[in-house]
Amino acid sequence: MPMGSTKFYLDQWTEWPNRQMGLWVYPESAYVGNTSPETAFGIEIFDDVHRLWYLFSDQTERAWQDGQDAFRLLSAPLNQWSYQVIDIAADYDRFDWTPPPPKTIIEGYRSPTKPMINFRLFVATTSQQAGTFGGCFGSIIQHLP
Repeated sequence: MPMGSTKFYLDQWTEWPNRQMGLWVYPESAYVGNTSPETAFGIEIFDDVHRLWYLFSDQTERAWQDGQDAFRLLSAPLNQWSYQVIDIAADYDRFDWTPPPPKTIIEGYRSPTKPMINFRLFVATTSQQAGTFGGCFGSIIQHLP
């Protein structure tokens, strides 16, 4: 993000999800931008090679790719809760990406090897306009097959 940008995020490295997940979102500001957002609220998935962005806003759903980054704008009404379903594995297929290679991780006294992703909840803006930008995340739910 350029100078003057503001961003806030919470993230965690986690095992590659092999199923859909749903989450409740409450976007308070609209997505602004064409391919590179000026204002965004969503989820970023990073695997050391690719970045997959799920952006929540009151606009028509669409998807696009820019190099190693891919974006999915998901339609979510402003200023109200909506339930959204994401499928990271299906979106990797959509963008013709392979899942991340396994990494050795430390779990107590064990060191298993697993495919891992960084799962980040974020709100960000490069806008210089006065205002508030943000949203809320509610429950995150894994869908069992």
